[in-house]
Amino acid sequence: MKNIQVSVINEAHSCPGGMMMFLAKLTQRGHQIKNMDDLKRLYDDSMGKHKTAKHVVKLPHGNIKRFAPIIIAVVGASRRFLAQARTHHVGIDFVSASLQYSDYSGNAQFVVPYELIEKDNKLGTSYVQAYLDSCAASMKQYKALVDAGVDNDTAGYLAPQGLRNILIIQGNHDAWMNFIRFRACNRNTKETQYVALRIWEALLKTADGEEMFAWAGPDCMHGKCREGKMSCGCPFTSDNPTTIIKAYYPLLARGDE
Repeated sequence: MKNIQVSVINEAHSCPGGMMMFLAKLTQRGHQIKNMDDLKRLYDDSMGKHKTAKHVVKLPHGNIKRFAPIIIAVVGASRRFLAQARTHHVGIDFVSASLQYSDYSGNAQFVVPYELIEKDNKLGTSYVQAYLDSCAASMKQYKALVDAGVDNDTAGYLAPQGLRNILIIQGNHDAWMNFIRFRACNRNTKETQYVALRIWEALLKTADGEEMFAWAGPDCMHGKCREGKMSCGCPFTSDNPTTIIKAYYPLLARGDE
């Protein structure tokens, strides 16, 4: 997991907080807008200071948060992460490196589950090596099939879930808030939670990110967990993703440093 990288590669609007406030004001001031000049004036005024954006973003008015998509790249996460990340999400688009077209013969890399790293570190065991040996054996058979003329798509059924992947994700602010709420939660796999926390870190650094994502995080941070009896029972004690990463994933944090 230590080699997973997350980066924002595009922001569709230079002032998403202003855009949100423009749309919020528009819903309340329609009677004041007589022509296009009035509309443009409201827009330009909204692009200036928007002190109330942090409070407006907390309101359950999702539509005004959907006009400034952010595109994020995740390099090195596993295909298991891809499967979990795509579940339950609306308003997010995904493009992934394809097992159908890409040939991973001799080029495969694998995500090592954090739990195995922890066990080897604490107990002196060799679970990580055993896991990597198993992945390598699968990809050896993958290569044998490709060399025998089997297409990459068919050979791809042999690829382990831990195979590293490239993923491009686009979502608006409302969709990203929902993504973090679901995927930074303790009920996800360790890898999915870790990547979600890294995405949260990146989003806070975007234009108006500190305001637009001021209320990001799992439900337990801002009230009661909605999972009921399925709750993990261990609510977050911090609202800062970097602090959470250092507390939950000290071996990765130490490696990053």
